[in-house]
Amino acid sequence: MKRFSIPRIVSAAGLFILWIISPEILWSQEARGQILQGQLNINQASEMDFLRLPGVGEVTARRIVSYRQRVGGFKSIFELRQVKGVSSSLIQRISPYLTLAGDSTLKRLVDLNQAPVTTLSTLPNISPKKARTIASWRKVNGGFHRVEDLLLVGVLSPSEFEELRDWVLVGPIPLPRTPSPTAKP
Repeated sequence: MKRFSIPRIVSAAGLFILWIISPEILWSQEARGQILQGQLNINQASEMDFLRLPGVGEVTARRIVSYRQRVGGFKSIFELRQVKGVSSSLIQRISPYLTLAGDSTLKRLVDLNQAPVTTLSTLPNISPKKARTIASWRKVNGGFHRVEDLLLVGVLSPSEFEELRDWVLVGPIPLPRTPSPTAKP
C-alpha cells in the first residue's frame, strides 16, 4: 500500500485551496509553453470548453453554462459579467478568444521550446516517458527549430507525429541562463 507523507498531503491541499480561490494564479504556471488559438462560441461551449480559458475554473465554467441555459443564450460577451465569479478583468483577458456566432475553433497549442514535461505529456501520443525524452533532447540540442524536428527525437512514428503536429508549435528558443557576475562559483 502506498503511503502519503504529510508534507505531500499539505502541499496538495494547499494547491487545491489556491485553485478554488483563484484559478488565475495556477493558470500562469499551467500556461507556460502554451498558446491559445481560435475562438470559443460562448453560446455553444460546454463546461470543459470553458476550462481551456485562462482564469476559468470548474465552478466558474459551471456557472457560465448554467446562466446561459437560464437566460437562453448570451447576446453580448460582456453579459458574462452577470455570472458570479466573472470579473471585468477576466472578461478583458479572455474576450479575444470569445465569439457569439459560428463554430468554436479554440485550441491550446504547445510550444515545444517552452513547455515543461507535464504540459508535453498532455499531448496526443506523448506519455510522461516520451515527454521527458523530448525535454532532454531539447536541452541537449538547443531547442527545436521547426515542428518536424520532433521526429529527430525518435519517440514518435510518422503517423503519431501527423496526429500531433496540429497541437504543437515552435516558438523562440530560450536563451541559456548565465550566472550572475556577482555569483560565487
